[in-house]
Amino acid sequence: MTAVCGDPRDDTQGGDDGDHGDRSDDGHGGPDGHLRGALAALVGSVPRTRDVAAAELGDRLRGGSLDRAAAELVVTRLVALVVDEPDDDHGVRESALHSVSEAFPQYPFPLALFLPLVPGMAEREAELLVHTLCILGSTQDPAAAALVRPHLGHADARVREEAAWALDEIRAGRPSPGP
Repeated sequence: MTAVCGDPRDDTQGGDDGDHGDRSDDGHGGPDGHLRGALAALVGSVPRTRDVAAAELGDRLRGGSLDRAAAELVVTRLVALVVDEPDDDHGVRESALHSVSEAFPQYPFPLALFLPLVPGMAEREAELLVHTLCILGSTQDPAAAALVRPHLGHADARVREEAAWALDEIRAGRPSPGP
């Protein structure tokens, strides 16, 4: 079962093998100009600009229009935004995490891309922690279970529920991608 954080836990959104060819290519082996612009906006000085850029990149991920390398680049930059964003910019961090979580029906990402999120999990606000747990569970990597399990006893019921769902998703696993 593939899920999107914050959405019903079914796979009505579908999914595929994550091989999207080069739909994000500019014809010269790199990301298209629009994608480059959104990635550049993630490091802008205005929080609203970073927020909009994160949402725009989420649209690209959700639509499956990026090849695997471009999708991993986008996710890496969104994770870095969450880790580096000032604590008072909750909306930007939430947009970035939401965008990453929406990518899973389209792309099978490895757990390693999300390990930078782990050190701050204990202090993360419940809403952001819910997204983080969903992302970890969506990797379906057995190593993520040890990162999720401590949150089964969290004070917030939403976090406990998401941790339980993430563990179920990890146990369900996913078939390894073909050659």
